[in-house]
Amino acid sequence: MNSNTSSRYRANQPKAIQQGVAVPGGTGLYAWTSDLEASRDVAEKDQASFAMVLGWMERFRAYIGLAAGREACTRFWKEQVKSKPRENWQIEQWAVAIGV
Repeated sequence: MNSNTSSRYRANQPKAIQQGVAVPGGTGLYAWTSDLEASRDVAEKDQASFAMVLGWMERFRAYIGLAAGREACTRFWKEQVKSKPRENWQIEQWAVAIGV
């Protein structure tokens, strides 16, 4: 997603989705932040990058109306991550965060 696509993508979403915040009874987004902070498997130094990619995936999932699960992760990986060239470190880090 380039910056122009990203801007249009975010501009067409409800404010709560744009901010990546789960609102009770609202967006259907899952707030990953508290899970990451409580995780014993994710180093504190990795939490911000994991939160970025998980929030990106969650907004994508909610925007296109997929249920949370493996199908949503697979589509996100194919349509958002692998659809353009990425640095190897990004692919490696994001794969760990998403579990692909």
